[in-house]
Order: sequence, then C-alpha cells, then structure tokens
Amino acid sequence: MKKLFTADIHLSLYSNDRLIESVPERLHSAFHVLEQMARYAKANGIKVIEVAGDLFNDKSLLHTRPFVMLTEYFNKWKDLDFVLMSGNHDLDTTADEQISIISGFGNIPNVACVVKPYVFDNITFIPYTKNIAQDIEEAEGGDILISHFGLNEAQIVPGMSLTSNIRMSDLKKWKLVLLGHYHLPQLIDGKGTMVYYTGSPYQKDWNEKHQEKRFLVYDSNTLEVESVLTDGYRKYIELIIDNDNKENAKDILAEAKQQRANGHHVRVRNKTEEVIDESDVFVISEKEIDITNRGVEITMSTADKLRKYAEIKEVPESDISEYLKMGIELCQNS
Repeated sequence: MKKLFTADIHLSLYSNDRLIESVPERLHSAFHVLEQMARYAKANGIKVIEVAGDLFNDKSLLHTRPFVMLTEYFNKWKDLDFVLMSGNHDLDTTADEQISIISGFGNIPNVACVVKPYVFDNITFIPYTKNIAQDIEEAEGGDILISHFGLNEAQIVPGMSLTSNIRMSDLKKWKLVLLGHYHLPQLIDGKGTMVYYTGSPYQKDWNEKHQEKRFLVYDSNTLEVESVLTDGYRKYIELIIDNDNKENAKDILAEAKQQRANGHHVRVRNKTEEVIDESDVFVISEKEIDITNRGVEITMSTADKLRKYAEIKEVPESDISEYLKMGIELCQNS
C-alpha cells in the first residue's frame, strides 16, 4: 500500500511576515505544500498522509489561525486519512507530563493521532518524547519505523552533524526508517536499513537556502521510496560574486533581480574588493575589515550588535532593516 510521508511543517502565526492573500508568508507556504500533497495523493490513488512530527512550531503556544486553517484542511480532504505523530515542537514543555497539541485533532473522523508508541501492521510509530531513545531500544523492530529524532550519523545542515544518543546501530532491527526532525532532506544507507529524512517541505528561512524540498511516497509492502519535489513557495536564494567570477557580476546581479521579481528572497554576497552599488538587490560586502574595538560590546542586545556591525561593514542605510531581520532570524535559529 502506498502512503505519503512528510514532517516538519512548523505551522505558526509568523506575524512579522509579509501577507500573501491575507495570510503570513510562511503560513501560506506551509498550506500551499499541504494542498500539493493532498492533490498528489488524490491523483495517484494514495489514501493516507502521514506527518512525522513538528506539525506545529511554537511548543506550548497554539495560534488560532493555523489551528483553524488546519481543521478546515482536514475537513476539505475528508476522503483522505491523516496520521499525525508528535514531534518535539508539538509538545507542551511547561510540565513534567508532556501533552501533545496533536491530540487536539483526535475527534476529527479522518485523523489518527499518535502520541505514544504504536504498531500498525508492519509499521512501528514512535513519537517524540523525552524518553525516545529508550522507546527505540525497547521496540521489537520489523519492516518500517516512523519517528522523529536526531540521528548521530545524520546531518542537521550540509556538512554538520550533532552528537545524538540514537545511532544507526540502534535502527538495525528495521528495514526502512522514515524520520522527521532534521530539515535537510537526506538518505543514509545503513547496509540493510535505509534511513530517510524527508526534510521540511518548504524553505522556512535562510538556513535552508537552495535545498530542494520534497515529500516522500513509500510502499509499505515493497518498501520502495519515491521522492516528490514541492514547489510554488517563496525560496531563499543566495548568489556569490568572488574573484573567480567577478567578470560576470552584471549577469549575477541581473539573475538576482529576476529571482527577486519572481517573488523569492534574494541576497548577493560580494567577496571582492569591488564596490557594488545596487539599490534593487540586497548585497552583503564581505571584504576584510578590522572590527576590533569598533564599538561592538558584549553587553549590547543582539539587534544593537547587528546594527553596529552593519555600520562597520558599510551596509547602506536603506538595507539596514532587512539586514537586521535576517541577522536576528539566523541568531534565533542557530
């Protein structure tokens, strides 16, 4: 039986985003890809959509708009069945006994909520909890594991891994492992155990620039997995001008303008000594400047530090606000 698999949608109010059709940009992107998934499922005879955690973003805080929009979405696609599993962002963190926001959808007829380890046919579902490593260890194993955690051998961003107490060796008792948690789409071949991170289905911020986003379709009988790219959302695009390509600077800036006209977030990193005066594109100059003792103090707020650094790096005043927004966002997500 074929099923559609996704994770890390991170619904939130995103009140500081620009509005698209009266909806904040990232919330609009999230529901755009959710609609794409439902249409794909219908067109290809798929009856089940599984969400492996972090359907919501703000842990103990639930916003009205995304909750209502999601309820309407489930009601719109009544002939599809949805399986929702808790991720770390779906949990109330204010008490020792963690409560999942996912359980709030349990009364919708076509929605199944998985907040505790559960086995259905040949699939083991293990939602995120503070005891997830123990739950993985105690599970019997089988054909398929669906869960939400960081794996020691996986990458959180390209070229960077985090130490985790769950390793590939802990997953050998399953043939196919489908995971949420890390936003970078990736496949890890465990020599008998294939591990897929589907990744987030749209680019959420600059940390995910240039990543091809997707959802997965897998066959629970054959264990075959297919990757389907998502599209139609506003992407994060970074172009670089350096000493190797500075002769093509005009073409690179023209591409940046075109991508921005297409609605995407665009920035250009200038690594040359050339001064690029371009009002239509956000250009970051990365020429070496000594910032020692230039007024950046440890006691400053993050915003004040970034503003001072922008002044040192000679960022045009017209670009300061966008620079600060990106800098603060990167600091919050690091």
